[in-house]
Amino acid sequence: MDEWALFNDFALHAGLDRHTKLLARYELFRRVVELPGDVVECGVCRGAGLLFWAKLLEIFAPRSDRRVVGFDLFGAEPKRTHEWDEPFMPEVARTASVESLLEIARAQGLERRVEIVPGDASRTVGEYAAARPGWRISLLNLDFDNYDPTRAALAAFFPRVVAGGVVAFDDYGAPQWGESDAVDEFLRGSGYVPRALPWALSPRAYVVKGEAAGSSAQAAPVAPAAPVAPVAPGAPQGS
Repeated sequence: MDEWALFNDFALHAGLDRHTKLLARYELFRRVVELPGDVVECGVCRGAGLLFWAKLLEIFAPRSDRRVVGFDLFGAEPKRTHEWDEPFMPEVARTASVESLLEIARAQGLERRVEIVPGDASRTVGEYAAARPGWRISLLNLDFDNYDPTRAALAAFFPRVVAGGVVAFDDYGAPQWGESDAVDEFLRGSGYVPRALPWALSPRAYVVKGEAAGSSAQAAPVAPAAPVAPVAPGAPQGS
């Protein structure tokens, strides 16, 4: 595989929405780089996001044992209770295989950074969290699109997000998906108000754990800023 050609093809031909999606993910990651906890990718699809988060962890937290935990169907039959999700289910079902993604991760030295949980996330997210009472999350990226797995993931994972951690909603406000209703129902009465990244198409919204309305720890919305300096492999990270 010619990485030079791939990079140049992306830089030359990818639209602004692809570039801003990567920048948006970096900006959200930048907020949590010094927080404990794993990154959770809810909706792996073809694996680009899963491996991008893994690369950010390897670059900026090389001495940590933080991982990206990805959830998706990988051939399982999804639960469907909202009719507006139905026409788009074939698109949701087009995922890479677990084996192919792990093979790429191994080839790039990222295998230790990645865990993949296949199956209907409406069930698997709760089982995963229940089996790991001490597990914590620094960044929760919700990209299931559909109502049921999104609602289940919020119930199972939001309590595990550490203070200052980020919860991103990739398709919040998208008219064809049930994600928005799941988010609104879960956040209703909590004081949390989803914010937008005005310069990016997706993720469409996010909240920061502990920064609900009325909190004493309000922070400005994320904006592009100076890059975080990578930590050189072998360099100490604190005392």
